[in-house]
Amino acid sequence: MSMIRIEDVGQNTLDRVNKVLGAVGNGGAAVRAVYQAAKRAGERGRTEASRFAGAEYTIGSGGFLAHCKIKVNASGGGGGASSVSIVFAGSVIPLIEFNTHWSKGGGLTTTVKSGSTATLAHAFAAPVYGATQAHEHKNGTTGGVETLYGPSTGQMMQNDKIIQQMDKVISETFEQRIDHEISRILAGL
Repeated sequence: MSMIRIEDVGQNTLDRVNKVLGAVGNGGAAVRAVYQAAKRAGERGRTEASRFAGAEYTIGSGGFLAHCKIKVNASGGGGGASSVSIVFAGSVIPLIEFNTHWSKGGGLTTTVKSGSTATLAHAFAAPVYGATQAHEHKNGTTGGVETLYGPSTGQMMQNDKIIQQMDKVISETFEQRIDHEISRILAGL
């Protein structure tokens, strides 16, 4: 799970929103505006994250987005918005969704991160529990099989290069969207 706190980047913006919308609706308008702007920034961040992760990892944007979830939390206190956080979370991604190739004789060759290829000699690809997935025998050749997974979307988002790019995209989008939300709320009065 990767978390980006907008209060660190945009405290001046939160202060400005509280000054402009503080008197509207007992401060609830400020929290609403911040929440909506953060939600849109999170959605844009999620889309851009798939592009950034695709540059570092060998997964398509569709595979990344299918396993990525965002949670936006805007909290208020003292008649206005005090903090905003966007959390990226997701489940582990099956290894087969990365650049994985297999041969009929057994063995898998996979590239999870760009530039690093691994050969898994005891792994195989088969439709054991439904769709074709990468599996490995638990205890040699007897016993059950275990499905192999790559990193989760949250783990991918912890890459320093991706974090820097994401901070920039989310901050820029938040700044743009907050102006729009302020105008929208004031026009509705």
